Amino acid sequence: MNKKEFLEELGKKLAVLQEDELRDIMNEYEQHIDMRIQSGLSEEEAIADFGSLGELAAEILEAYHVRTDYAPGDGTDRTDHAAAKPGGAAGAGRKVLDGCRKGIGALWSWMKGAGLWIWGCVVWAVRQIGRPFRWCGRVLTQKRQDWRHRTKEEKNPPERKPSEGSAGRTFLTGAGAFVGRCLGAAFWCLRAAWNICCAGFAGLVMLFGLFCIFALGTLTVLLIDGYPLAGVTLVCLGFTLCTFSIAGLVLTLVRRGKKEERSEQNV
Repeated sequence: MNKKEFLEELGKKLAVLQEDELRDIMNEYEQHIDMRIQSGLSEEEAIADFGSLGELAAEILEAYHVRTDYAPGDGTDRTDHAAAKPGGAAGAGRKVLDGCRKGIGALWSWMKGAGLWIWGCVVWAVRQIGRPFRWCGRVLTQKRQDWRHRTKEEKNPPERKPSEGSAGRTFLTGAGAFVGRCLGAAFWCLRAAWNICCAGFAGLVMLFGLFCIFALGTLTVLLIDGYPLAGVTLVCLGFTLCTFSIAGLVLTLVRRGKKEERSEQNV
């Protein structure tokens, strides 16, 4: 039996199925035969691997919930296919469940992508906000290193002949060291003032967040008791999340500045 005859006989035995189902089955088995022929088998050997044609048709009909004692020529046409398939409702239910799973999967993928995009925007904004302060930290660190280097040179001045030194050069060196120390102190004061302001602002925001938590608990109890306070409760929850998020952002900026300063000093 060649491929054409096998497919024709299989199609006759599966004529009870719907046209689209029958078409899919025939295409699938035709592909299987072609793949086996490409792997080195002959056409007869590829068809013989399926076993008995009647048993194969019975297995397919059983998978589609069709009675195996149904005969295509007993006067029943394709319009009576639903009556010959007691599992039609179950198949429709499975299709609905598959559609729900696909919809939930697509929604989850979209939400995941949106969350990653929002997180990337937040990270970019934090980096842009902290860029001036990182620059100030680098300048302050460089000034401090220069001041330490100059202090070491002042403590251990190199031996010079009397003819090499001059009063003007000594004055310029002292003036430069003084200016460097003033700039270092100014940058240090600026950084300290910024950290104090950030810490104070974060503390005030956290106090307001604690008040929001207390109000949220009170509104939740009243909502459970039956009072119509769902909208106010959601607003209070939003205020709570916003306040602690802002406080965390400010504290992250302060902590990041300290970490960068330490890493630069170690380098």
